[in-house]
Amino acid sequence: MTQKICKSQERKIVMMIDEVDQACNNQVFLDFLGILRSMYLDRYDSGAAFQSVILAGVYDIKNIKLKIQDEKVRRYNSPWNIAGEFKVDLSFSPADIATMLKQYEEDYNLGIDIEWFSTQIYAYTSGYPFLVSYICKRLDEDVWKEDGFGSKRAAWTSVGFQRAVNLALSSKTILFGDMLKKLTDFPELNGLIQTILLQGIEPSANIYDPNIQLGMMFGFLKEQDGKAMMANRLFETRIYNWLISENQVNNLIFKRDDAEQIETRNQYNGA
Repeated sequence: MTQKICKSQERKIVMMIDEVDQACNNQVFLDFLGILRSMYLDRYDSGAAFQSVILAGVYDIKNIKLKIQDEKVRRYNSPWNIAGEFKVDLSFSPADIATMLKQYEEDYNLGIDIEWFSTQIYAYTSGYPFLVSYICKRLDEDVWKEDGFGSKRAAWTSVGFQRAVNLALSSKTILFGDMLKKLTDFPELNGLIQTILLQGIEPSANIYDPNIQLGMMFGFLKEQDGKAMMANRLFETRIYNWLISENQVNNLIFKRDDAEQIETRNQYNGA
């Protein structure tokens, strides 16, 4: 069926598959990836294959490669070749942010201090695209509606910006939810993050350290001056608040269990 689809279309087709990590333990899904792989290897004979297959939502494609590898299948020109290093920087620079703000200012004429906002947004996000857009979205849609502002012009100020940052930190976005889930799923990475945030230690950005490599791949960490540090101020604050909250909850649970044990012991002793 897939070969028929590719043959019947005049234009080249790109297939995008999301949430790959969620499906990689499903044998049907792995068999489907195997079919795509065979199509690619046989593309010159059959004349039909997708131009590209994009696997999104996967933290390490090597895991999938190992699961679908068939020793009897040809290995030349493998579509799962990941040897090439991806060097494209997808983050926004202050100049990129300024360009977007200029376009916004042209539409609304609010008198935005573009240089100040582009610098501040970058300082908090390090150009992380979602966070850049999210802060601007909060300023455009939410902050100006709150008491003390009343207009978009009033929201695009230093006070409004700080309010937008606070709203971003307290929001329940998929990004933050996924970030905290990964820290729960990878306790050693969690321990590394705690070392950086709670103890102020900046470990060497050793690419051979699996936890540092994982933290950089997830976008939690970045390399600066040979040190591994938090990727941006918003990630740093959000994770720090979560760690403090978790510690407080654990302390409350410990105190409650300790009190219950004392009460049980007193009852046993007839107190």
